[in-house]
Amino acid sequence: MTTIMRITLKETVRRRVLLVTLLLTAGFLGLYGFGVQFAVQAVSEAGGAGGRISGSADFLADLIPFEFFTLALFFGTFILGFLAMMSAVGCISLEVEDGIMHAVAPRPIRRSSIVLGKFLGYALMLAVFSAAFYIAIFLTTVAATGKPLRLSMSVLGLYVLHPMILLALATFGSTFLSTIANAVAVFMLYALSIMGGTLEQFGYILRNQVLINTGIVSSLLMPADSLYRKMVHLMLPGAGAGLSSSFLGPFGSSGEPSVWMLLYAALYVIAFLALAVRTFSRRDI
Repeated sequence: MTTIMRITLKETVRRRVLLVTLLLTAGFLGLYGFGVQFAVQAVSEAGGAGGRISGSADFLADLIPFEFFTLALFFGTFILGFLAMMSAVGCISLEVEDGIMHAVAPRPIRRSSIVLGKFLGYALMLAVFSAAFYIAIFLTTVAATGKPLRLSMSVLGLYVLHPMILLALATFGSTFLSTIANAVAVFMLYALSIMGGTLEQFGYILRNQVLINTGIVSSLLMPADSLYRKMVHLMLPGAGAGLSSSFLGPFGSSGEPSVWMLLYAALYVIAFLALAVRTFSRRDI
């Protein structure tokens, strides 16, 4: 299993998926820092107008670090999702299609070790990248706004767990679907999760139970978006729900996901990884 992990990490570097993601990340952080800096400058200039505008500007200035940090984490999940999907979407199917698996599988290596080794190799890479990305967004926000933020280890843990959901799903799909079909399926489920989470927030804002239930069902099909909504609450304790609903709208979290949803997300990863092992063990290649 350790050998498969090492090969998987080398393969990620060889295919330049990680390199492309690093370039995208650098561009994202540069654009983000540039935008936040000008937003803070605009609010500061508005604060110099005095009177009522000044009071509103001071209030917005206190919210800006949290608002932009939250939005950066939200759009950052797309980069993490891209890296997770593109890394693992063909981890099994592509090697079967190219005939590589025919040379590997007959050897005295358990098929479960192949699946787990590949998953753990990608998971290690994603965990390091996600943690570094979270810290980079945090430092960029602090530098651009000039205001302190709380570095939450709980949010960091959820940010690392987020791409693992897509990784487990992509690994499972790769054991019985073609590479292209798997990519489409995982991407559509991820899009469904985000759309469902957005509709749920509109449901809380509009007090529409149907939209709220739609978001809950989508979270059960793909709990990735629920982790982001939990991060919002963890970053702004106390009155976080009200503030995020008012100022972040569909990007906020009017209804905090419970601890059971976090447990469900962890079990989701384990379940699809177990299904991947079972499916590939029974596959005729």
